[in-house]
Amino acid sequence: MIIDPSTNVIISEGYNGTPRGSKDRLCGGDVCEREAKHIISGSQNDLGCHHAELNAILNATRTGNSTLDKWIMTNCDPCLMCAKAIHHAGIVKVYCPTLAKGDHQEGLTYLIKNGVTLISI
Repeated sequence: MIIDPSTNVIISEGYNGTPRGSKDRLCGGDVCEREAKHIISGSQNDLGCHHAELNAILNATRTGNSTLDKWIMTNCDPCLMCAKAIHHAGIVKVYCPTLAKGDHQEGLTYLIKNGVTLISI
């Protein structure tokens, strides 16, 4: 979810899922394409469902809400693709559950390198 820190209001939400309006339950119809192909989390982001962070950013712009100087709260550490989107959308603070040293370290490193504040929740 994206939060406007000046008002403490959620301006957008996103979730991992299929494209808007899709009739499919999962990215591969009835199966998760990434699981079926044994794709490691954080890699080959061109396959599978849309990530929650990217969905939240796109949902904000779709409804005319600026993401500039906003905060985002995630339920996992952002992958590199989402980290790039977060930074370029002008989001200044990311609340993450663990700030893990595992699969998504590349995304966290990108955010830190580009001046985005990370807060572990």
